[in-house]
Amino acid sequence: MKVFVTGGEGFIGSHVSDYLLSLGHDVVVIDNLFSGRDHWQAREVSPEIANVDILDRTSLSALFSLHMPQAVFHLAAHHYIPFCDRNPVAAYELNVGGTLNVLYEAKRVGVERIFFASTADVYASSPRAHTEDDVVGPFTVYGLTKSIGETICRGAVDWGWKPNILIGRIFNAVGTRETNPHLVPEIVAQVAHGATELKVGNLLPTRDFVDLPTQARAIVDATLANRGVETVNIGSGVSVPVRRMVDMILEEAGRDIRVTVDPAKVRAAERSNLCASTTRLKRLIGYAPEPAGPQTIRAILNEATQANAAVSQLVCA
Repeated sequence: MKVFVTGGEGFIGSHVSDYLLSLGHDVVVIDNLFSGRDHWQAREVSPEIANVDILDRTSLSALFSLHMPQAVFHLAAHHYIPFCDRNPVAAYELNVGGTLNVLYEAKRVGVERIFFASTADVYASSPRAHTEDDVVGPFTVYGLTKSIGETICRGAVDWGWKPNILIGRIFNAVGTRETNPHLVPEIVAQVAHGATELKVGNLLPTRDFVDLPTQARAIVDATLANRGVETVNIGSGVSVPVRRMVDMILEEAGRDIRVTVDPAKVRAAERSNLCASTTRLKRLIGYAPEPAGPQTIRAILNEATQANAAVSQLVCA
């Protein structure tokens, strides 16, 4: 199929693009390079890249008319929670306005399949694993914008258009190519730079840390299998304390570093648990993504080591 991936040069979007390419689809990545970058310059198989902002309705419309895609994976968003909290107008403009633009163009050219990247952050706090029927109660700007985006997707069926739309509530993705200083890349960066003391936020919450390559695969497989408008958790179903993830990183790095809580890194509003029920996802595609494990961490550490080596070479040159 001809497939669009908005935000396809970003963290999750680039992995989704990779998996789509591996299946033989004709992929067009739409990205304004706000935080993403081209990961395919040295690859034999690569997507077409359109440097277009989804808030630019004229350029976006021309792109849809030119390619007439059959499927759209919509991942373009401001998704770093502290950025959204500091810049609510930008977050609402892109996450809500951009979603409206993408869906309108998809409807105009008759797109058959849509994936909308939502988030586990739409859920109200709960000590148990979240099912898709749980109460929605976001308390961050990011979660609020994604909750509105979900409503827009569900309402799209009233536009005289009958697409298959999968609303994917994405749990904590862990993998290479991270574009924001989330927990794992922030810790890896400190370790890679030779820190003798790790400064982190709250170590007590439990999170469903998900291996990103298998999460991207699940996003694609579920979108291609879906019929109608459906909401599905994209998580592993396994949650571990943040402290356990920190220890795993240190074990894989072979470092014994003192870990301290930095009050400046502790969020004012923090949920104690976040874990996915994967029953609905497994019913749809027969599996769930894997939890982030040692192999996932090793890949991130290798990426950080290579990046540091490249910087060192530039400095020496």
